[in-house]
Amino acid sequence: MSVHALRCAGVAAALAAIVLAPAHAAEWRPDKAVEIIVPTSAGGAADQTGRLMQKLLQGRIPADVTVVNRGGAGGAVAYAYMNQKQGDGHYLSLSTLNLVTNQITGLNPLGHADITTICQLYGEYPMFAVRPDSKFKSGKDLIAQLRQDPASATISFSPGLGGALHLATATVANAGGIDARKLKIVVVQSSAESITGVLGGHIDVAVVTPANLVPHIQAGRLRVIGVTSPSRMEGVFAQVPTWKEQGVPGISASWRGVIGPKGLSADKVRYWEGAFAQLVKTDEWKQHVALNARTSEFMGSEETKRYYEAQYKELHALLAVVGLAR
Repeated sequence: MSVHALRCAGVAAALAAIVLAPAHAAEWRPDKAVEIIVPTSAGGAADQTGRLMQKLLQGRIPADVTVVNRGGAGGAVAYAYMNQKQGDGHYLSLSTLNLVTNQITGLNPLGHADITTICQLYGEYPMFAVRPDSKFKSGKDLIAQLRQDPASATISFSPGLGGALHLATATVANAGGIDARKLKIVVVQSSAESITGVLGGHIDVAVVTPANLVPHIQAGRLRVIGVTSPSRMEGVFAQVPTWKEQGVPGISASWRGVIGPKGLSADKVRYWEGAFAQLVKTDEWKQHVALNARTSEFMGSEETKRYYEAQYKELHALLAVVGLAR
């Protein structure tokens, strides 16, 4: 399900007004250091996003902001740590797709109903890349061959089954009338490995996030035959057709949002909604999103909550199809 289908026009502007309101109108403001919890180790994409959030919030809110890395168990460590601070608005965490999928696959009992949604920030739409000389000139070519024999092409992604790239692969297969369980999958540790496999001719198709492909597309080393976004992207990927355009309605997003511990009061949620509505308007944030080939998709707390509920239903059905739902 696309985030676009659930967006409300003007929500960011309305929420931004909360932060701009007179101080006496605010029901709650942070009065001690705020922790942004990143559910990965330092140095990765999520960590970079968390540290930019820290930078942009510092000086815009009446408290110091720190980043705490709590990697492990696909986000479970971070979310469990955050939820120890029940009701405390000084603790926030980045949320990822694993918040929804880990509960479905049994990796973590804590899920989207056990936290407080704050906002959704952006989406990442996986792409299917091949060598320039690949026999698959389009997504249609790949689907046509896989319908005849699902195991006739090697498809690689990282970092494991049940993740965003596996879900994108399964979504496209199912939309194309292909049994995703019969695909010839090669799971690797990183998108760089998938790309290396395609470049070396050992892998037919790499399913990766757009940011990993930018230098290879610019250098003409790879060609993208389909993206799981609801509409075409901009910039270097403007000519890449969506799967939907090619008759395969496979839309699948990875995403980043912000959540708080269970039990946050409405005034704390409103405060943080407004703060992040302002943050996503800054030039530095917009540059970060564009540089990493992401799609800005801001949503407030209630809209994000509905989106997570919809994602849970959709992804539960998909993970059941590939035998990973518990």
